Amino acid sequence: MPCMPRSAPEHPDHRPADAGAPLPETAAHPAPRPSTTTTAVLAVVLLGTAVALAVLATPRDGAVTRWDVGVLRAVEGIREPWLTTAMTLATDTAGVAVIAVLLVPVLWLVRRGDRPAALLLAVGAAVAAAVSNAAKPLVDRARPDSVDPLVTAHLASFPSGHTMTAVGAYGVLAVLLARRGHAVLAAVSALWVLVVGLTRVYLGVHFPTDVLGSLAAGGVLLLVVARLDQRLAPAPA
Repeated sequence: MPCMPRSAPEHPDHRPADAGAPLPETAAHPAPRPSTTTTAVLAVVLLGTAVALAVLATPRDGAVTRWDVGVLRAVEGIREPWLTTAMTLATDTAGVAVIAVLLVPVLWLVRRGDRPAALLLAVGAAVAAAVSNAAKPLVDRARPDSVDPLVTAHLASFPSGHTMTAVGAYGVLAVLLARRGHAVLAAVSALWVLVVGLTRVYLGVHFPTDVLGSLAAGGVLLLVVARLDQRLAPAPA
């Protein structure tokens, strides 16, 4: 009787991939964070922009100031009583009232156990205001006199103190909210910074370059806050 050849036993390593064994789960990769070098380059660009605007805007008969005056006069032409009321209310949110406004998110962050973020928010607003007050006498730019101001303003014109405060308060809040998954609220908070900047031009107490310089300088603060927040409260992987 002829012998049938015996088949070799199947080696475990040679089993087909779809033999019914569950496939390993692929680990989710967190979104890449900007490198320290990228952050540093952005900070230098923003700070350089703020300094350049301060230098170029100082001469009262320079090209930058002439552009500023042209924008102010154009904005003066669209003033309306109802719009002036709205702009005044909006600009006040970056004045003394900012303390009361910030109290809500600070308490919310503390309540959820996020004390480092609450501290960043409070310190960010204070640092922005301090930087603005320190820079004003250094630049010593006079307030606009080509249009009638609709509110009273003190100190020098560059940078815009209200815009800097808005960056330190609402801009920092936007960074913290974005890192915690509240994208819509973060967008609203960031947009409010721009609204405050526009109010200062509309009300005739700041040149447009005062606001732009404040946004550039404030951007450096936001980069620092984002870095500190990553170290103090890292996002889950």
